[in-house]
Amino acid sequence: MSVQCGPSRTPSPVRPAGSRSATGIRDMAGSEAEWVTIANNLLSKCHIHLRIHELEDCDANVFIALYQSILGEKVPDLIAIPRSQEDEAHNVQAVIDSLALDYLQVSLSHITGR
Repeated sequence: MSVQCGPSRTPSPVRPAGSRSATGIRDMAGSEAEWVTIANNLLSKCHIHLRIHELEDCDANVFIALYQSILGEKVPDLIAIPRSQEDEAHNVQAVIDSLALDYLQVSLSHITGR
């Protein structure tokens, strides 16, 4: 997987449709260990000093760090010091909403911060 983070990144090369990465992401197939490896590689390439050991480790901090590293901006409406699970869910929802409205211009209403 070729990923560059931050505002000065250039587009990644397009993988052939039959390549392992394109097929795995397209089909959302693969073992948890493979997805953990992909996540950790992405975190590393974005110079984020977080590592996960299982998919359940992907908490609000991971998504916020990726958003800020890749887009070079702070997450709008972020609760800086979350004090509850509701605050954490709010922060993840803020990432989802900003991606949907500000960058992708598609509805992500089927995905929630909870």
